[in-house]
Amino acid sequence: MSKNVVLLLVGIAIMILGFLFLTNEKFVEFSLSMGSGKKWVHIFGMDRAKKLTKYVFGPLLLLLGLGILVVGAAALATGVD
Repeated sequence: MSKNVVLLLVGIAIMILGFLFLTNEKFVEFSLSMGSGKKWVHIFGMDRAKKLTKYVFGPLLLLLGLGILVVGAAALATGVD
């Protein structure tokens, strides 16, 4: 049962991340200023990297989080451990 709850929490966290990418411009800039985001900026330039992050990765994360959330909820409802 605890694995299903963790799955729900991970799905919610991924959806929050996708929502932040879609709605918060400063969050996108912050994510592109560190780590692997710098590689994306180097490859595509800042404007294109912002657009990719907002319009591609944001919706993908929302869909991925929703899928994980649905699977976790279904497993929780059926009692599968």
